Amino acid sequence: MSLLPSRRTVHSVHRDAISGASADGGRSRRPFRLLQRLILFLVAAIIFHGVSLFAVTQIVRVHPELMTSNPVVGELLCGQGMKLRLDFSPPDAGRRRGLAAWIDCVDAQGFIDRDAGTLAAILSGLVLTIPFAVIMLGIVLRMKRGPHERAFMLVMTAPEPMDWFTRLAFCVVVLGIAAIIAGAVSGYITQYRPALVLEHPATIRLACGENLKPRVVFPYSRSRRLGCFTQTGHEDHAVSRFAMLRLLAPLYLLIVVPGIWLVFRIRTMRRTRAVPMKD
Repeated sequence: MSLLPSRRTVHSVHRDAISGASADGGRSRRPFRLLQRLILFLVAAIIFHGVSLFAVTQIVRVHPELMTSNPVVGELLCGQGMKLRLDFSPPDAGRRRGLAAWIDCVDAQGFIDRDAGTLAAILSGLVLTIPFAVIMLGIVLRMKRGPHERAFMLVMTAPEPMDWFTRLAFCVVVLGIAAIIAGAVSGYITQYRPALVLEHPATIRLACGENLKPRVVFPYSRSRRLGCFTQTGHEDHAVSRFAMLRLLAPLYLLIVVPGIWLVFRIRTMRRTRAVPMKD
């Protein structure tokens, strides 16, 4: 008797496994409708436009001549007959920091239109948003779902025990997400809300200790950071080096500890595999 199984038996078992799995997780779905694709496109475009505004703000901070040197840019952002001007006044003058507050649209009589500056800031992000929108629109329109439109079927496998390599990969993802959130919070504090650190005794003690006071160094450049200074105005570079890390350590731990706890709570996981569809 041969030790090799029958070819017909292997084929039948394979088809039964696929049919049983497809009944649970490989169920066919209808393609995206036009309205669903438009909603997905608009959500992605709005999210990327916010990222574009942040990128343009950082570029204008370092190279303001990209907006002010060419009069055509001022006409495109502010309108016909308007001149674009950048004003990096400190926030103590009653103005909020950001691209919308930095852009001033000045007419021929010298009148400053604040609302036009806000609209100009929104339009400036279209330089990066429009190319992304064109690419994203093509991807969304070509999206298809369901096995009747592709040569494979997505099958959900049975629950499998999570190995240590996968668990470690999830822990690395949690640490990375926490680092990104902490970095974004540090940039937001030093750029838009420095009063959150400079005015509260708890944050002052956490960042610089008892006898030092925090201060934002180089607030209008890419080199801005949080520094710790003595009563005489001298900076303690050894303490300033880790001031932001000490300040954001509670936030980092607040994200990392529950995230790693949830990762270790996961016992099993189900994977999605692509099974070729054959007659």
